Amino acid sequence: MRFQPLQSLFGRARANRPDRAPVRAEAAPAAIIRLGAPPVRSLPAARSPVASDVAVSPACDGEGFARAMALAQLDALRDLGQPAYEMFARVAAQVCGAPMAAITLLDDTTQWIQGSVGVPFKYTPIELSFCRHALGSGGALTVIADTRDDARVALHPLVTGAPGVRFYAGAPLVQPNGQVIGTVCVTDVRPRQLTPAQAQSLRWLAGAAMRMLQLRAPTAAESHLLAPRLAA
Repeated sequence: MRFQPLQSLFGRARANRPDRAPVRAEAAPAAIIRLGAPPVRSLPAARSPVASDVAVSPACDGEGFARAMALAQLDALRDLGQPAYEMFARVAAQVCGAPMAAITLLDDTTQWIQGSVGVPFKYTPIELSFCRHALGSGGALTVIADTRDDARVALHPLVTGAPGVRFYAGAPLVQPNGQVIGTVCVTDVRPRQLTPAQAQSLRWLAGAAMRMLQLRAPTAAESHLLAPRLAA
């Protein structure tokens, strides 16, 4: 069986994205949660980092194609920006007392924002993804209590520049086979920790979001529509 280029797996959603173009800031939603820290109104244009900027996570190497295939089989990118996923993000932000939260999906080159609050972009290059460090978590919560003290992200442009991210927590979206394809995550502009109740709630939300992705995946009767994208 031969595989078409990964770009063809996602149809229009992938085709409309400029190839590795810089991420441009967009206006934040009018209705956003304000919980302690000021809402994010803008972010600097993201650039492709070099090795000295961001440490590369070994968990990303060699697994991107498998994640891209999994997202194609779930047809997950058709739901980018759907209100249901935004609601997951809002609940995560509310429960964790964080100004920013997102449902993220990661393929071989890109972090896609499935739904978010306080996050003014829809995708980033995977090199700029905090969530890529959760790919090898084995299902456990990934917490960076203070980004400036963590070598993986200390020189990240969103840490050294606006909005000054200082805290990250991500609960993985885990497929039945154990594959991690994304996260439900929260970020803050101050160093902190989650309480045990907040950490458990974030894990529950990730489980519910993964279940929604599975329920919205093509049925057996619809699977033939994906077949031309998966094999020649």
